Amino acid sequence: LGKWLGDADLSKYIRITTIIVPFMGIYFAILGIFNGIKHFIIEASILIVYPILKLAVIPCVLFIFDDAILGTEAGFIFAAITIMLICIFVLYTKRNKIFTRISKIEWKKFVKSCFSFSIIFIVASILMNIDLLIVKAFSNDSSYAGYYTGAINFAKIPYFLLNAIFIVMLPVITSLYAQEKYSEAKTAIVNILESILSMILPIVVALTASGNTLLKTFYSEEYAAGTNALRFLVFGTFFLGVSIVLNIVISATGKKRFTTILFSVLLVTDIILCLIFTKTMSIQGAALSLFICAGISMLLSLIYVSQIFGGIFSIKQLKVVVLNVIAFGMIYILNSVLNINSLITLFVFYVVIYSVILGVQLLFKLIDIKTIKNNLRNRG
Repeated sequence: LGKWLGDADLSKYIRITTIIVPFMGIYFAILGIFNGIKHFIIEASILIVYPILKLAVIPCVLFIFDDAILGTEAGFIFAAITIMLICIFVLYTKRNKIFTRISKIEWKKFVKSCFSFSIIFIVASILMNIDLLIVKAFSNDSSYAGYYTGAINFAKIPYFLLNAIFIVMLPVITSLYAQEKYSEAKTAIVNILESILSMILPIVVALTASGNTLLKTFYSEEYAAGTNALRFLVFGTFFLGVSIVLNIVISATGKKRFTTILFSVLLVTDIILCLIFTKTMSIQGAALSLFICAGISMLLSLIYVSQIFGGIFSIKQLKVVVLNVIAFGMIYILNSVLNINSLITLFVFYVVIYSVILGVQLLFKLIDIKTIKNNLRNRG
């Protein structure tokens, strides 16, 4: 890997990084237990603690290690070990509620389910990282790998926001479907899609419409070269996140073959297109491959979910999409007119824009506050 990335010295850092794998594996496994039994508050609390623990990087880099990369790795390893121990402790304190005498799942069914869900997130993880490796290996200009890295840091925001939906969706949809409450399951899916379009799509629109200002303000003027790549990447990761949401729904119904085939084809196709496009269009091509592949995956998943549950599309969803298209144009114009040159100003700009979009949705009753409050109160 080190040689392929053009730096053989990376090999020692890669070896050290592997230490983190078993600790993170146990951490995620226990997190999955809390998710499966719908202990969402415990799960959310642990998810909040982990990023805080990763701040251990700071003293490791500043005071303990002379090598900044080793210090960073040490901080992450410390965070992984600590969060694993916390998870084990919480699991032990809740053991009487968790480990009850119920019938065990069949081994074959368990393996089949694990394989299907693993494919989804393994493919997503590879897709979120493989393009940077390809850019670094095949881009004619080494500086473009830096521009692409800068774009990726912001492009992952929609995906991370959708993580909150991944967490609560699976046990809820699975329970409703298992109880043959198909109408309620369909309503939950429609509400989820409406929430994604109302709450997360405006963030995607704001990031893409003001991408050049975002990169120049956060990094430097030269990083504006990654603007088009940022736009494709933001929408690409959003499409990928929605695809995962939809395929979690599909997997919850027991129709796992579709998901396995779709994500396997998605991975192979994206890697092939990324290699071709990177060689011909540099970083814009690498980002375009994810945009195209994830977009098609999302559309196919929407069609399949509709076949299972019936029509999951609504007039409200269409109105929200149209509103966001208009918002994109307005933000793009404002971004070209305003001279935003500080992070604080840019942050205020985003807050105002997001508030206006939400306000318009409230005005036209595209967001139902009562429904949102009810959803927060009960675990559906």
